[in-house]
Amino acid sequence: MLDARNLFFVDILGPPPGTDVLHGGPSIIQAVRGVTVAEAIWKPSPDAHSVWGLVLHSAYWKYVVRNYFEQEEAGRFERSGEDWFDLPKNPDEEDWIKDQSLWRDEHRKLREAVAKLPPKRWDLIPQGGKKHSYAQLVVAIVSHDAYHTGQIKSLLQLVKTKKIKARPSVKRVTVVKM
Repeated sequence: MLDARNLFFVDILGPPPGTDVLHGGPSIIQAVRGVTVAEAIWKPSPDAHSVWGLVLHSAYWKYVVRNYFEQEEAGRFERSGEDWFDLPKNPDEEDWIKDQSLWRDEHRKLREAVAKLPPKRWDLIPQGGKKHSYAQLVVAIVSHDAYHTGQIKSLLQLVKTKKIKARPSVKRVTVVKM
């Protein structure tokens, strides 16, 4: 049985299936459900971020926060780089599904790390941290996701109004889920 504080933080990261996230809207991964590769890579301007880029950025910061919880056990992030990542040169559905899975995996691992934290440590600053307690880190990553989910939803509204079509360089593949 989880301590009440651990349970609270696990729930605000992502509540049990069938219930809404704290702010009442979708999570990042719910917001991108059904999004095509062409929609995911579209940018309103060359220096703007894409939906796909925001998903990777969110996954990376979940990894960073998890690293504070697990210290040396977190390992390396699956993609090279940090914060903002280059998308595949010829992105296809398989790549898009893989990066959505990366987000899901990092989210799951963060929830597991939060669940394991000894309750007496919530108000402490993690080793290697500067000024934020474990509790503040969880609130920060939840806020970070809510912020970027709003950006994703706005980008997808723009995509719909611009009637974005798949670029010729986008390969279509069929992915069979087992």
